[in-house]
Amino acid sequence: MSYPSVTNVLVERNLNLHSASEAQLRDALWEAFHRDLPEGTAYVTAFAGKIKAEGKQIIDHDAHKMTPAEIAQVSRLLGTDVARSICEEKLGVTFAYYNCHSPAGAPGGTPPKVTALQQIMLQNGEHASVDC
Repeated sequence: MSYPSVTNVLVERNLNLHSASEAQLRDALWEAFHRDLPEGTAYVTAFAGKIKAEGKQIIDHDAHKMTPAEIAQVSRLLGTDVARSICEEKLGVTFAYYNCHSPAGAPGGTPPKVTALQQIMLQNGEHASVDC
């Protein structure tokens, strides 16, 4: 399970899994992300700050330099629809995840876009050469 502490969070908040609101459950997952994936949550939060500061789409070409454990945590946050949407909601940016090791993000609700050229550069060694 990617977020095992979510059960503890629900108990601590006196939430019933089947009667809690969607917002309460999303907040519980957000807390579980912090507990279970601290390096991934720290990375995603810092990356969102950089996207906001620069005010433009960014692809993190250096993300492949993370440890395998960090990459696994980031992939659990950005590689699934629900977790990614919670991160977007809480951090105010839109994320995407390319080639299992290349997080991308854009300000607000603008979806990140990768061109064919960028996709090739992400896999041919120019920006990254990790084989997923």
